[in-house]
Amino acid sequence: MGFGRDRDEYPASSVAEAIRCARASSRRASPSPTHPIARLAETTERTHDGSRDASPPRRASRRPVPSLPPSSRRFPSAVGVLDDLATSAPGVAAAATSAAAFVLTANAARRAAYATGVSCATPILGVAWGLCATAGASVVAGQAARAALEASRSGGGGWSGSVGVADVANAARVGWSSFASSSSSARSGFFRGALGGLGGRDAAWDEGEMTLDAMLGTVLYAFIGRGVHSALPSDVSHPGAMRRNSMPANGAHYASESQKRTLARWMRRDGCHHCGTRSGAVIGDHMPPNKMAFGSSAAAEASRNGTLSLGARAWNFLRMVPRQRFFPQCRACSDLQSTAVRLRAKSLVMHNGGVRIGCVVASVVAARHYVMWKHPREYERFERRVEEFVLRTR
Repeated sequence: MGFGRDRDEYPASSVAEAIRCARASSRRASPSPTHPIARLAETTERTHDGSRDASPPRRASRRPVPSLPPSSRRFPSAVGVLDDLATSAPGVAAAATSAAAFVLTANAARRAAYATGVSCATPILGVAWGLCATAGASVVAGQAARAALEASRSGGGGWSGSVGVADVANAARVGWSSFASSSSSARSGFFRGALGGLGGRDAAWDEGEMTLDAMLGTVLYAFIGRGVHSALPSDVSHPGAMRRNSMPANGAHYASESQKRTLARWMRRDGCHHCGTRSGAVIGDHMPPNKMAFGSSAAAEASRNGTLSLGARAWNFLRMVPRQRFFPQCRACSDLQSTAVRLRAKSLVMHNGGVRIGCVVASVVAARHYVMWKHPREYERFERRVEEFVLRTR
């Protein structure tokens, strides 16, 4: 079939169909159709039209799309930034919520101990109270982290139905109109997702997870804080809850200038060992106080001046006078200590210490829940390996 044949040899229906194909192909800016009938029909139309010639149509020119400058490629788009924020938002929210829950719970336990007269110097009850306080704060921190993660999983509406980072990213990607219609049903199921699953491992109050949070938080707090004494108030007659560093004292003598400089540096860094204050003049606090160590203020003064009798020295040796140490102390706690020692009364001091340690512990607890929430299979495999290791070591 060639172009030399007359167009009358083709049926009218074929010619009309070829004309429609030619018009559709020209609108798509594509090359002319290769079918002979279509070519013949297009040539006939161009020949009979006075404004057109019989030349074949030209191929549409394709201009190269200008590429973005290097400076624009260096910076991510707004949607990409929102996607990154939406990816990291659940972990950040879990850590922040967990830290706030830990600090508030530990502060409440410390105030309860202050009201009942329990301090870090209380022999047995103080240690038990500190362990329970850190364990309870760790449990609350873990449950707060789980609630934050479940909130982010349940549709991003939050507790009050507000728009989160993930919602903004989705709205920027699909448009606000479609986002509004799709997110209304997700917000309605927030409480069902956050509080559902009772009875299984994903339950809001799972005993196994609570026990693991309590053990992990208590061990980590005791390791970082060198004990759990910072979870309790201080007794001014004993080493304080904020104690970190100390140095040997020269008996009943006061601290020398070089010792005061070292104590001042410790106070600016760690604070008063009773209340945690970092400002003001530093005092070298004898621990135990001179009156408690030597039995009376007169005996302490005689020991300091070197006028202690031989019998008093022998008595101090027999009753094993404790070796005193210097701790950094502020003026307010020193005055309160003088009154308490003179009246032989218990005087407790509150402090706001342990916040940084609590934030670190809560972040670790939240990280465990985040890994369990984000990578459940990998976490289960890790748990099985730990159980196998424990069984082999028995």
